[in-house]
Amino acid sequence: MISMKSKAENPTELDKIQHESRIRRVLASNRLVSGDSDLVENLFDEGAFQHFRKGSEIITQGCADNHVYFLISGKVDVLINGSVRDEKAAPDTVGELAAHKPFKPRTATVRAATDLEVLRVECKQFASLVDGDSEMERRLGDLTGEMLHARLADNVEPKGKLSTDWVTMSVLVGAGCWLILAVILKTQFGFSFGVSALIGAIFGAMASIFLLMNNPKFFYRSMFRLTLLAGLGYATFGGIVVAGGTRLEILPGTSGDLGSYIITLIFVFLICMLCVWKDKSS
Repeated sequence: MISMKSKAENPTELDKIQHESRIRRVLASNRLVSGDSDLVENLFDEGAFQHFRKGSEIITQGCADNHVYFLISGKVDVLINGSVRDEKAAPDTVGELAAHKPFKPRTATVRAATDLEVLRVECKQFASLVDGDSEMERRLGDLTGEMLHARLADNVEPKGKLSTDWVTMSVLVGAGCWLILAVILKTQFGFSFGVSALIGAIFGAMASIFLLMNNPKFFYRSMFRLTLLAGLGYATFGGIVVAGGTRLEILPGTSGDLGSYIITLIFVFLICMLCVWKDKSS
């Protein structure tokens, strides 16, 4: 009876053993550790355990600290310039980039989304563990590469968004032109409703098409069209002009020969091809 009471009132040793066992399991399931029992023990020995309340900042953007944190329990939000860009939870790691760029300012803030328990490892200790383990070094390279790729992708405007916005704006402008012109023709010039609506629709459609063709996302495509039209016009009418019923030669260049005319056409063609190449590459 006495032994049972003593065990019930003193569970701390058992709790400690169970807690350490759970921590080891969490560390083993971490992507960088990948079940390496020796690495688990090294981290357990080298690291320091910390607890954070919900809302606390573990890492602050712009600061020069260089700890690496293994999440044992809880979740965190990753913020860049105040905006949440990612979420992480145990058994993830935060601060891994410090191993690649020690003493550089942090590029993001990490804030506890829940109460949090972490294993904090100093950058030098973490780097020494990575340097001594080629597999961990490879896993760290893969992980940080994915992070940087995601960060870059996050900073790029989603593909097609600008086009969609521009199409919407073009349609709205065209509709506005149609409505305004139809009202003016009906009220100011006495046109019938049908005629006013038809003329307004024609000009509204022309306005929409004009804006669509000048989408800045397709600048070089628009330049290609304009240059091509200019080239066709020059090829057709660039050699002659009629003034007062008299046909005049206006071949470019001082020599006035066919070679200058052809060179100009080639130049226009090269501009067209440059626009196509820039459009594809962009």
